[in-house]
Amino acid sequence: MPAPKILVLSGSTRIGSHNVRLAALAVKELTMLDVDVTRISLADYQLPIYDADDDARSGQPDNALKLKQMIAAHHGVFIASPDYSASVPPLLKNAIDWVSRVRERGDPTYAAFKGRVFAIASASPEANGGLPGLMALRQIL
Repeated sequence: MPAPKILVLSGSTRIGSHNVRLAALAVKELTMLDVDVTRISLADYQLPIYDADDDARSGQPDNALKLKQMIAAHHGVFIASPDYSASVPPLLKNAIDWVSRVRERGDPTYAAFKGRVFAIASASPEANGGLPGLMALRQIL
């Protein structure tokens, strides 16, 4: 049986982010389990703020298509995401919004999210450990 392919990303790109470090740790642990792991940074998939009117006028940005294809190429996705005012960081939410809109070859709505396993985690010095943000992210996914 081939090794599962897991995509790992952080919902933060901030220097010194606990969640960037958590994503790195996940890659290390998954690699030791002989999992085929790909780690990406959302900084490499810069996207404008999602606006349905802009989407209708200009179409989807290339980075939205690339990110959708990256997600679709993996069996599962591990997201290390900080809590952002008891919700999802705007960077991550915007990426999810764009990827959910990408259509290729007659894809159904939310094609990149169907048939995939998502694991979410958060690292935080706060007492709640990022739980409110994870609850919001789970609802979105």
